[in-house]
Amino acid sequence: MCPPPYLRTLAVMSDLHELFVRWAQRTLGRNARVVSKTALKLKTTQKTWLLRVEQAHASTSVVLKTSPIEWYSGGPMTEEVVLPLAEELGLPAPRLLGVDVNEQAEVTVVLSTLLPGDSTLPAEAPLLRLRSLGSAAARLHAIPMSARPGLPHHKRPVPYDPYVPDRREGKAPTTALLEEADRVVSAMRPPDADPVLVHGDYHPGNTMWLGDAFVGYIDWDTAGVGRPGIDLGWCRLETALHYSEEAADQILLGWRDETGGNRRVRSSRRALVGRDASWPRRR
Repeated sequence: MCPPPYLRTLAVMSDLHELFVRWAQRTLGRNARVVSKTALKLKTTQKTWLLRVEQAHASTSVVLKTSPIEWYSGGPMTEEVVLPLAEELGLPAPRLLGVDVNEQAEVTVVLSTLLPGDSTLPAEAPLLRLRSLGSAAARLHAIPMSARPGLPHHKRPVPYDPYVPDRREGKAPTTALLEEADRVVSAMRPPDADPVLVHGDYHPGNTMWLGDAFVGYIDWDTAGVGRPGIDLGWCRLETALHYSEEAADQILLGWRDETGGNRRVRSSRRALVGRDASWPRRR
């Protein structure tokens, strides 16, 4: 079977295409010149580069990310909406420098500033950092929000990923345990909660750190409006799979530190089980 056009296009882009380098330079203006480019993430679909730029006798770094145009449904892109909103709210997040829908390469492109720090996961569970991660989630979820173009309402994390329907339709592997978990989750009703700003793919790898000090949130392309458990449960599951359930408990403790044990935290259980019912456990 021939892959869709955007996959054929991106598959050959092991290096950043000159097309995007020129676009970044034009977007930055003032005789900006990209002097080096380093791949940060090269997924099958989404790709992220660190660009070193010389401009006006100074040097700086920016981040350029491409995503398949099939994820774009028209209107403003999510990061086009949420990054300026984050700046307005004073959230520690990258600042938007430019966006583009490139029909020639069949991708959307986002250019943003680089946050200091590192998102690499330590080999051993960083318990203090994980507790701070939960607190940072609670601060994000303290922001009431209503859906709008580019910032849709979400019922689950990573909404563009069809892992649930694919499994139900036989397009992805499943097990009897996953099927039973799916039935349990489908019968649950999450507790009422006011809609808040959610990251949509909140986990340790989408945050920046200086040691155990939280710096900020990155990779906002799945942001939207929904219940806090969308982020909290997803983050706890990612952490449990990477480290342990005990490590994931630190995130819950940090969330409670910040909220005083607000009852909305219970919605994290459904989000946690929801993804666990859809993806096999990592090995």
